[in-house]
Amino acid sequence: MISRNVFLVLVGLSLLTACKQTASKTEKDRLSNYHFGQVRLADGVPLDLAVNLRWQVADPETFYRQQLHPDTFQRHVMFPRCEEALRSMAHHYTSVDSIFLRQRERFLNDVKNTVAATLGTDGITVKEVIVSELKFPDSYTSAMEQAGLLRQEFERIRRQNAVELAVADADRRKAEAMARVQIAQEEANARIRDIQARTEERNRAAELAKAETEVQIEAKKAVIAADRQRQLNEVEIEKVAKLQGLELLKQKQNDSVEVERHSTLARVYADNPNYATFVVNKELASKVNIAVVPAGANPSVFDNLINGAIKKE
Repeated sequence: MISRNVFLVLVGLSLLTACKQTASKTEKDRLSNYHFGQVRLADGVPLDLAVNLRWQVADPETFYRQQLHPDTFQRHVMFPRCEEALRSMAHHYTSVDSIFLRQRERFLNDVKNTVAATLGTDGITVKEVIVSELKFPDSYTSAMEQAGLLRQEFERIRRQNAVELAVADADRRKAEAMARVQIAQEEANARIRDIQARTEERNRAAELAKAETEVQIEAKKAVIAADRQRQLNEVEIEKVAKLQGLELLKQKQNDSVEVERHSTLARVYADNPNYATFVVNKELASKVNIAVVPAGANPSVFDNLINGAIKKE
């Protein structure tokens, strides 16, 4: 029977041969998916991380000298190292709020760098680290969601208030502008009314001046007409006076002739009583159509008197 020691030597040689054969081959990239739960920050809040690794055995001789299979290495070496390193790194962050609100990118970069630096031994190369999930506690997430909703509601109210304020300010500006326009319109209307009043006053003054001018013209015309009429009247009066003077003169002349005639007749009547009686009888006879012949002698005197009176007439 082969002793136990010989058996172990043979197994070791077989493993060494297998490792050398494996090292002689080109190693392919390997993928590892890890979930790190309860990674607590300095304030005690736990985070859950899901990390995907793409890595390769860069030094097979060194790697396989540890007599570990890659699957065993992932489970029993890589995972515990990464978890330990991440818990130590996370403790440097004092508040979950800082990661949730401001330092998320910084935290993710620290996770990647910590994993890559931790696994950069044992003959492997980490080619890529992907943080596929960063999960906060449900209570914190709910609170932050509620706070976010409140902030959104507050922002909505603020925007609505801002819109309402803007609308109110726009309405106020519009009202002020309309008031200014109304005031300007009223001022313009007042100026127009003042201009119209002054224009109407000037028109009335012009009409009054025109009327006064017409009155003055009519008065002057009346004065001129009256003066002309006066002159005409004076001329007419003078003419009438002259005519009346002539008429009076003529009348006087006629009266003188008549007086002279009557004087002559009176003398004749005085000198010839019979003739006077004859004339009286003649007047009487003319009314009764009776012819009267004078009586007495000297008929020639009668004829001469009649002929002389006829000539004077």
